[in-house]
Amino acid sequence: MCADGSEYRIRTRIADPTKVVISMSGGGLCWDAATCDPETGLAPRSLGPRMDPPANVDSGADSSEAAAEPEAQNEDSSGGGGINDFDNPANPLRDWSFVSVPYCTADMFLGDKRTDYGDFVIEHRGFRNAKAVINHVVDNFESLETLLITGSSAGGSASPLLAGLAADRLGPDVEIMAFSDSVGVWGSLPPLISGWFDQVWGTTNSVPDWSSTSAVNSAADWDPARLFDYAVREHPSIRMGRFDFVDDAVLRSFADIYWPGTLEELFDANEALAEAGGAELNVYLAPGDNHVVLARNEMYSLESGGESFLDWFTSFLNGDDVSDIRCQNC
Repeated sequence: MCADGSEYRIRTRIADPTKVVISMSGGGLCWDAATCDPETGLAPRSLGPRMDPPANVDSGADSSEAAAEPEAQNEDSSGGGGINDFDNPANPLRDWSFVSVPYCTADMFLGDKRTDYGDFVIEHRGFRNAKAVINHVVDNFESLETLLITGSSAGGSASPLLAGLAADRLGPDVEIMAFSDSVGVWGSLPPLISGWFDQVWGTTNSVPDWSSTSAVNSAADWDPARLFDYAVREHPSIRMGRFDFVDDAVLRSFADIYWPGTLEELFDANEALAEAGGAELNVYLAPGDNHVVLARNEMYSLESGGESFLDWFTSFLNGDDVSDIRCQNC
């Protein structure tokens, strides 16, 4: 369900049934009466007309099982820019099936709690929605061989967690990748902030029953950057990637709340958390202050450190060894 309790839906594009992208949309966050106030419109609370995809996913039941009746789009239709431009022959994902996942819970797909903010109530059920999408894909793509779970901005934080949950159901025969776009600041959170997110979003309600999460005793242990570590320690075959602009203006506005250093220093600190247990997080750091790349046509021309992002991303998708890319003198 969405934040206002309304119905939640997804869109499914049927192309190659053996290769599937779960694409998690981003949006704003809210965490108190001021930021969640429906009058401010800081974060989406329901699916508007342009976010009204046809496949129903029942995320309201406690079981979080998907009950989807997918209505396929024409596989030749173009869905927008970046990886959603299916008419672009340079798009490495143009022939893949897509499950587009809208965002309407203001909780980075990590929440599972009904919160009373005084004059109104918000259903922070992003995790429940996302888990229902995983179940939908597993149940409806029986010939699945390769799964990419990606998201931009608030939609990217949960990508590694969802990859691990998909691996729980799909087993080792399916290649699974998680790629997070413009989420590098989410990690190294002070306990006060992580604790508050848990209080209003119920983030620790999303902790899976994994051996790697047995030591998660508080919200501070469930830091977003650590999701890469927990997922790969549970399922070592998952490939992980992350993209950021070094001076991302949107991420800077959030980092200013709790981080005194540069964004690049915060990105590095969170990479260290992600790789603490031996996971390899493939990182591409680009110059500039833009926010998100996968939904923008800039992804086809962007370069950093002399390396084309498109070539690097395509190699990542193909399972090739890729080196971390960092902009020089940015």
